Amino acid sequence: MSSIKKLLELYFIFLKIGGCTFGSGYAMFPIIRQEIALKRNWINEDEISDYIAFAQSLPGVISVNIACAVGNKISGIKGAIVACLGVITLPSIIIILISHFFCDIMKISLANKIISSIQSVTIAIVLLAFVQIYKSNIKDLFQKVIFVSGIIASIFFKIPTQYIIISACIIACIYKHIMKNKINKKIN
Repeated sequence: MSSIKKLLELYFIFLKIGGCTFGSGYAMFPIIRQEIALKRNWINEDEISDYIAFAQSLPGVISVNIACAVGNKISGIKGAIVACLGVITLPSIIIILISHFFCDIMKISLANKIISSIQSVTIAIVLLAFVQIYKSNIKDLFQKVIFVSGIIASIFFKIPTQYIIISACIIACIYKHIMKNKINKKIN
């Protein structure tokens, strides 16, 4: 496939993804899985999880972060730029139009019902993404403990997400160091 054709395909895939990402960037993961992993086999399902973790750990909009990472993997810097442009095109146009007419739109009861329906479906899509991410990432007892601890820290103790992520990274490094030392002692 020629470079320009692949870049155009990448743009239109992320245009589609951007147009379907309501509520949060997490809503795009099932579409990325379908379009990029299953349909085109450009990345595998394990890589999707890696890109999700990568995108979450960076500042900025998660949909742009993941578009940039996936685009870069597929076609380098040009791919990253094209995927980012694709994922922001439709949301940008939609938000410009809606913000221009927002007060008038919100007076229409049908618009309120549509927005409410979109919110409900978005919850289902995010839940689906959550289940897929969990299945592909949480594989051993240590990861399950980190997962449950993160949920508890967030929900019950209201600890900001960035502190939970940083703490998980530190704990994982300590755990890996301890396990490495145990293995080295067994070998010696």
